[in-house]
Amino acid sequence: MTTVALIVFPPEAEVSPFEKVCGIPLILRHLLVLREAEVRDAFVVGELGEEGKSLVLEAERKIGVKARCFEADQASELSEALGRFRRVLVIDGRYGFESMLLKAALRAGETKALVDGDSEQPEGTPRVRIGDGSVEEISPYVQGPYFAGVALFPAESLHRSLRAGVRPDDPEGIVTAGSPEIVDLAEVSPYDPERRRPVKPTWRFLSSRAEIPRLRKALVGGTQKRTLDVMAWYVHRHIENFLTYLLAETPLTPNQMTVITFLVALCVAALFASGHLLAGALLALAVNVMDGLDGKLARAKAMTTKVGLLEHSLDLFYEQSWYIAYSYAAWKASGGRTSVVVALLGVLLFDSFARHIYMQFRQATGVSLSDVAPFDRAFRRFDGRRNIYSLYILGGAIAHIPWFAVYVMAFHAFVTAAVYLVRAAKHLRNIDLGKSKAP
Repeated sequence: MTTVALIVFPPEAEVSPFEKVCGIPLILRHLLVLREAEVRDAFVVGELGEEGKSLVLEAERKIGVKARCFEADQASELSEALGRFRRVLVIDGRYGFESMLLKAALRAGETKALVDGDSEQPEGTPRVRIGDGSVEEISPYVQGPYFAGVALFPAESLHRSLRAGVRPDDPEGIVTAGSPEIVDLAEVSPYDPERRRPVKPTWRFLSSRAEIPRLRKALVGGTQKRTLDVMAWYVHRHIENFLTYLLAETPLTPNQMTVITFLVALCVAALFASGHLLAGALLALAVNVMDGLDGKLARAKAMTTKVGLLEHSLDLFYEQSWYIAYSYAAWKASGGRTSVVVALLGVLLFDSFARHIYMQFRQATGVSLSDVAPFDRAFRRFDGRRNIYSLYILGGAIAHIPWFAVYVMAFHAFVTAAVYLVRAAKHLRNIDLGKSKAP
């Protein structure tokens, strides 16, 4: 089913299409969000000038979204261009939002407009007046839920509206003319396996430039994963959110952050291998915080990419290089104990096995294993992961017994792998037998 987005910037908009949100011009951010929602075609209506048109036309080469600009008086040309599409995702350009909002609209179906009955929005945010279950009027002066800025229509419906004289630079008029049914955002908020929770998308009506910092704060807060280990939840997330808020306004990209983190992580392995265990352990704690920044930056900046998924492979590489380098130093410090080598092999084997079970379960069900049941969420707080192992590494370095840290890591990795295996088998078996639905 071919879908095109129609992004409309009305002439009365208080915020320019070139105003930056998380370091990205608003118009470019909309196109990036479309890419995340896997919508690759867009028409942009508004007074963009040569700078805006150039930015839009470059979008296909730079980000893979084919976009075309229209003026307010080009209703017939726009109607003709819509002819090769089946559905039209109408987006009010005055809003800032994350891709989950568009995914929710696509999930809701055709001739539907998203509303939000439980949201804090600035004065002047359009509301929806409902008549017979469908949109009767969109205006800040009516009583009703907030209009979330997005609606999905069959292309023919938009053809009729444009032929009837609806201006293409009037997003509220376009949506109202289509008489869509309303769908509350909370009802169609999808589960996000990356954040391990159902996500009610972040959105905000930009009534003025003062709303941009508030939107940035909301976008950064919305990047947070739900189920994490104790270090990531109680310590790292506060630091990560603060740094992400600051870095979001810089030119730094998520992929650049991934590369920086990887290079610093290799320095940790080099410190371990050279016997500088305490310095390496302290730098490892910093890397554990840095590791959370690229994903949060990607979601805040709307710059998630397929190539960014390679971060998980880089994580595996440097994590296991830490375990090998630290164990090498521990082996030397222990006087060449064979048991240290055996423990290292256990760490590598059980850690890899646990990761693979976790990956296979998510691939099979679309949900993280740690987010299925209360026990799984509780166990995730203390399961064997880099953050927890880093504490063992630090303790071993401080107490000058690094070999003991390797033994403890091996035991923890074994317990984690065993629990993951049992829990994954139980959940998958229940699905096979029809005793439970896929999470």
